Amino acid sequence: YDAQSGKPLRTLFREQEAKYLDPQTGPLFLNQKPDRFLWLSRRDGWNHIYLYERNGELLKQLTSGPWEVTELHGADAGGTRVYFSATRESPLNRDLYAADLESGELRRLTVGGGTHRVTLVGDGAYFVDIFSDLHTPAQSDLFDAAGRKLRTLLHAPNPLREYRLGEVKLMPLSAEDGTRLYARVIFPPGMNVNYRYPLLLYVYGGPHSQQVRNTWLGGNSSWMLWLHYLAAQGYIVLTVDNRGTDFRGRDFEQATFRQLGRVEIADQLAAVAELRAAGYIDSSRIGVVGWSYGGFMAASLMLRAPEVFTAGIAGAPVTDWRYYETVYTERYMDTPEANPEGYAQSSTLNYLPQLQGDLLLIHGTSDDIVMWQHSILFMEAALKAGKQVDYLIYPGHQHSIKGKGRGHLLEKMTGWLEAQF
Repeated sequence: YDAQSGKPLRTLFREQEAKYLDPQTGPLFLNQKPDRFLWLSRRDGWNHIYLYERNGELLKQLTSGPWEVTELHGADAGGTRVYFSATRESPLNRDLYAADLESGELRRLTVGGGTHRVTLVGDGAYFVDIFSDLHTPAQSDLFDAAGRKLRTLLHAPNPLREYRLGEVKLMPLSAEDGTRLYARVIFPPGMNVNYRYPLLLYVYGGPHSQQVRNTWLGGNSSWMLWLHYLAAQGYIVLTVDNRGTDFRGRDFEQATFRQLGRVEIADQLAAVAELRAAGYIDSSRIGVVGWSYGGFMAASLMLRAPEVFTAGIAGAPVTDWRYYETVYTERYMDTPEANPEGYAQSSTLNYLPQLQGDLLLIHGTSDDIVMWQHSILFMEAALKAGKQVDYLIYPGHQHSIKGKGRGHLLEKMTGWLEAQF
């Protein structure tokens, strides 16, 4: 584009995919070599770095392999190395790497399995690493560009050290088609393997998400403390990143294209079945909880697998994808006109007659992401099907229930689950 007029001058290159393109990260121009820039693309099936001339000529693919670059941090002062975070060691971890722009040689700068959140300092002369894993809340250290530790800036004590928490395990499970999935299981404190516990599936499962991480408590969800509390009350709490979630490559994420809900449900059910086979799950006491996309998943699992789930909580759920915002929905589902069967099969409204267990539906009336309309349509379908659904609304609250409403919500959900199990 012309900087003065804003008129387009020429097309440098095009990104194209057979199914869909996710929103693109902008180019990173090299300060010392302003005629070159770095570009992130999944064109080979994995999110990697490409080096371009300013005229659009591709010079080289800088990174490659069955792993994903998750963040491009910048280049050093000389414009010879680029720094980025990636899942090269494991999809559950995040590490900092440096890549030589000429040779392509990679070097890992962070050590130890876990999650490293990195900020470059002084044109890459230093970096600050905030590290956490299952047992480390946060440790912040200053390193030089070679990865040598200079000092510890902060070592946060465990704020939950006085509480008796259950063990957290990150484990592989298998999808419906045998694909490896990653799961987080929170066990009750002092678990007795000869006892059969109720199982609670906490689900999200949507695009651009990752619930299972090698980070403190096992994930970054705002629900983590509540999930640990439930485990302390005697639940086994399971979370699974099904196909369709992020950081496992293009094919893993795009498995849900034009059929939101089908693959995700199959994978969640396969994971539940695998855990049940361990022998410590009470199959008559299995529940599911989710919010937003997870609310869609929780409602779908209750309706489409009524023989598995005793009770479920669906918060702010998408109940029919025709009524969700088009930029998101049509990227993953195509248009309703082009994919009527996919929309019909994904709509929770078409499965209300199959409801058998107890379902709690929750929504904020001022939700501007998943409109209140979704739960109203769900209740209308429940009435037509003659099905009882518990319905809780939060007047004036948006997509997330905050403030005093948050405490009320957690108390309500906890008590409701206790009444079912």
